[in-house]
Amino acid sequence: MPKIISANVRYSSSLALFDAKDLEINYGDALVVEIKGVQHLAHASSNVKNITNLQIANELNSVIRKANQKDISKDDIARQKEKIGFDIYKKACENLELDMKPIAVKYSLNCDYAIFYFTAANRVDFRQLIKDLSSQLHLKVEMMQIGLRDESKILGGYGHCGQELCCCRMRSEISPVSIKMAKEQNLSLNPSIISGACSRLICCLKYELDIYTDFKKIAPKIGSIIDTPDGKLKLVELDTIAEAVKLQTENGGYLKFPLSYIFDKNTKRSITDEEPVKENEKREYYINDENFDKVKNKLTTLSPVSVIGEKSFNRSFEYEEKLNTDANRDQIADSLNKQEKTKKQETKTNDNISKNKRQSIKKDTQRPSVKSKNNKTESKKSKIKLRSQDRKVRRSVSIGENKQASDSNNSKLSAGNKQQTRPRPGQHSSSFNNN
Repeated sequence: MPKIISANVRYSSSLALFDAKDLEINYGDALVVEIKGVQHLAHASSNVKNITNLQIANELNSVIRKANQKDISKDDIARQKEKIGFDIYKKACENLELDMKPIAVKYSLNCDYAIFYFTAANRVDFRQLIKDLSSQLHLKVEMMQIGLRDESKILGGYGHCGQELCCCRMRSEISPVSIKMAKEQNLSLNPSIISGACSRLICCLKYELDIYTDFKKIAPKIGSIIDTPDGKLKLVELDTIAEAVKLQTENGGYLKFPLSYIFDKNTKRSITDEEPVKENEKREYYINDENFDKVKNKLTTLSPVSVIGEKSFNRSFEYEEKLNTDANRDQIADSLNKQEKTKKQETKTNDNISKNKRQSIKKDTQRPSVKSKNNKTESKKSKIKLRSQDRKVRRSVSIGENKQASDSNNSKLSAGNKQQTRPRPGQHSSSFNNN
């Protein structure tokens, strides 16, 4: 029977199957494989498996041997040459002004063959680029266009979770992801949250989808009514990760129950033991007294209120492990009361400080300082002095003008009188004629 093995080749889009022949290969072994007549270094991602289909075995590429120390040293040399080749690759693209983005270069094990990866929005004519690269590097050149997901897979990086990207870590085939997966997981459709480093939808939406779909098949639908000892409660939210259900009371409070606490009225068994709900099937649910009292007792140890809101309920789940014994309950309740008192005191002190600051700011703005008053009075006095000086100058000017005008008028009058008393030529005064 033919034997096959799956192996991971660097910068490949998915795991590849190889004919293992009669070699004894284990998971993680370094292998020398042959792809299209070119040797590459690969790592086994599984153990050897037997298959019965001979056609598949004949079409597969073969494993030449297990990698030895010489092969590993050759691969190290090839990686060093890749850095030099990538610099030449970038310069050649800039000189030819090609609308493409160089991503990476991969050399073969013997350094006689190289694959140049790139991304481009449109079709690119790179015939001249191949000639330039082959003449400078003296090897066979293959150009390979890849997508944005493959680009992030080659370059690597970290996701929103702080871990390495799934496409780099798992090295599996990139499966399609749709927006419907995010809706079924009740995630916000904000692109900054849903999209990854490749500006596409994050791959983990596909990995976690089965958990949410299985939980929704078992759990009641949102809006369904569940009977309890305190009355009928409405289901508001499903917590898939905690496998719990949030119920809303008539007074507006919230209670959270594990899914195993809810029973079917017909079978009187827990939902987790039942088969998934069909599309048109209708079921009636209830919570028995024991399970309801378990949750209620945990809440009442933390607060005297009978119906407790969401905050106190979340606190109860934080201290769920510590509340298993009666001795710890009183201690935890006292500690919570102390914490609440300290928080209230801190808020009061902060409020007082803020009030004092506001009052001081108002006083400063409303009541100006003595210096500012003195400055204002001095400025007023200086203005008054200037105004008085201007008035004096104007008065002196007006007095001078009046004197000049009066002198001119007097001179005119005297000149007129002289002209009237002076005799005309050929005439004499009356007194002279009488004599």
